[in-house]
Amino acid sequence: MLHENSIVKIDLDLPLDRAALVGCGVLTGVGAALRSAGLEAGQTVAVFGCGGVGLSIVQGARIGGARQIIGVDVFDNKLEMAKRVGATHVVNSGKDDPVKAVRALTKGAGVDHAFEAVGNTTLVRQAIESLAIRGTATIVGVMPPDAKIEFPWMAIRPECKVQTSRM
Repeated sequence: MLHENSIVKIDLDLPLDRAALVGCGVLTGVGAALRSAGLEAGQTVAVFGCGGVGLSIVQGARIGGARQIIGVDVFDNKLEMAKRVGATHVVNSGKDDPVKAVRALTKGAGVDHAFEAVGNTTLVRQAIESLAIRGTATIVGVMPPDAKIEFPWMAIRPECKVQTSRM
């Protein structure tokens, strides 16, 4: 038995593999931006990993009124898609240092919200290092249970938070 809030009517012409994306990746990404992170209009965002969940975070940030949304990925085609769905800036982390790029795009301040959407410890570290004072890093990607994240202590800006978000 499911609660009525857990049921979504889908068009019979929609392939089930595509409908499943909405039920998982889209809800996870948009929910991370709007619910878990508590994004407010006018804030700044960086999304590390622009696959399905990351693109949904970008869309959630756009819906939530973020004034600057920075997509970070190594694949140019994913970065182009990020721009199409709402990113104001993109950074190819295979070509540029993403932390330095995010800081440059925010005039040295860092972002209010950084999201990691892959499950990669390097990206988690970069997300944390990209935060502004009082920023929040939301880890959405799933990592192996024994994953360890290391970063210099001084990389953490004052009053920052690190949290996880799951669907």
